[in-house]
Amino acid sequence: MTEVLSLEDVELTYPNGKIGLEKLNLTAKKGELIAVIGPSGSGKTTLLRAVAGFLNPSEGSITINGEVMYRRGQSTVPTEKRKLGMVFQQHAIWPHMSVAQNVSYPLRLAGVARSQRAQRVDEILEMVGLDGFGERDPATLSGGQRQRVALARALVNSPRLLLLDEALSALDEPLRDTLRLELRSLASTLGLTMLHVTHDRNEAIALADRMLVLDKGEVMQLGTPAELLDNPANPFIAGFLSDATLIRGGVKDGLFQSVEHDLRYAVSGEPDGDGTLVILPSDIAIDESGAESKQVTIVSSLFGRDHNEVVLDWGGVRMRSRYSGVMHREGDTVSARITQARFYPAKDYSTPGT
Repeated sequence: MTEVLSLEDVELTYPNGKIGLEKLNLTAKKGELIAVIGPSGSGKTTLLRAVAGFLNPSEGSITINGEVMYRRGQSTVPTEKRKLGMVFQQHAIWPHMSVAQNVSYPLRLAGVARSQRAQRVDEILEMVGLDGFGERDPATLSGGQRQRVALARALVNSPRLLLLDEALSALDEPLRDTLRLELRSLASTLGLTMLHVTHDRNEAIALADRMLVLDKGEVMQLGTPAELLDNPANPFIAGFLSDATLIRGGVKDGLFQSVEHDLRYAVSGEPDGDGTLVILPSDIAIDESGAESKQVTIVSSLFGRDHNEVVLDWGGVRMRSRYSGVMHREGDTVSARITQARFYPAKDYSTPGT
């Protein structure tokens, strides 16, 4: 696959000294959709703005289709010459223009002939499901239709890279789900590379070929959704993506002991020392009796289409569990057991923010 985007050792420090990005390395190939996710202030939008050219890094380089967009000491390619498509949460459709005029605006700026513009606009409107909407007034459109207009405008000039900044977050379900499917289809059909910033974990997991998780400008993990869910690189990833329970403590002679309560758990192959025990919601079995089971209380309970989700009071520790079966209510006492857990030694990782 052809490499479309490359960031090498990109650092960005704001004038007030705040770190925006720290030694960030990333490549994106043709047709790949990379979701960028992280808590508020993690650097998601900073990364997108640096790629777009709205911000210049302090160090490193940014390359698109083999052309250097930014490298310290060289001339920086301005935003309008990077041949990018951009869609934001607020679609910014111009109310005094028709749908077709909105979509054709980038072609007008590029000096494309009127007849060619009209043909291209018709093609792209059909692609995003707005065939026949060219003469419509944007004020008559729904929020989802206006976002499709914004997407059509971003695609009409055949961008080398599509940047999406919370582009679906203002839409209601099931419209968001519909547009997610259409974005995946566009990536496949057009071979279009996308960098999609979102705060929605489920959206990132559903859309992405790979996910980039940031915290305080630093890459916490980069990989497929399955890799991040099944093999989180550290407790932060497990807690942020999967709502895992994180328990501080230490291992001695193969037994983990919490420093905050009486929870113990046998671990194998781990050297003695301090660290964090990570328990995913899927690692707690409900309604299973046995020697390792514990009577726990349901603190809160949510019904789901595919599974139920509860918060348990496990001897003073609040733990999330996802399970199928009988729906339990707040205050119920159930048998539960931890089916597996991961121990992360403190010397290998310290949780961001601590």
